Amino acid sequence: MKLDIELCRVILQKIEDEGGIDGMEDFPSIDGHDDHFVYYQIKKMGEAGYVKHKIHGKGSRSDYDYFTVELTFQGHDFLKQMLDDTIWSKTKSIAKKSGMSLTFETVKAIIPIAIQSLLP
Repeated sequence: MKLDIELCRVILQKIEDEGGIDGMEDFPSIDGHDDHFVYYQIKKMGEAGYVKHKIHGKGSRSDYDYFTVELTFQGHDFLKQMLDDTIWSKTKSIAKKSGMSLTFETVKAIIPIAIQSLLP
């Protein structure tokens, strides 16, 4: 399966916006995306240290009926850098011009460059 950084950004935002003290107690379904594909993104973000998640059991409606997910401190920090649409657009533009793929590491490396380029 392919890692989709754009979708990761949406998932992180949803977890931050809709989660409580202990994160979300529901699977963060995203319109237009299969739950298995969304779960793959969550799994990869977990490997990168941005989220903690757990499947507590499968329900009758979905494999993810009993699911919890929360942002880590590192996830909050990464999301904060990705939230500004202007910075995010500039980050993607720099990556594209440089021929780089959007990965967690390249995004973390490019965001400071994007911010610097937007300063007067």
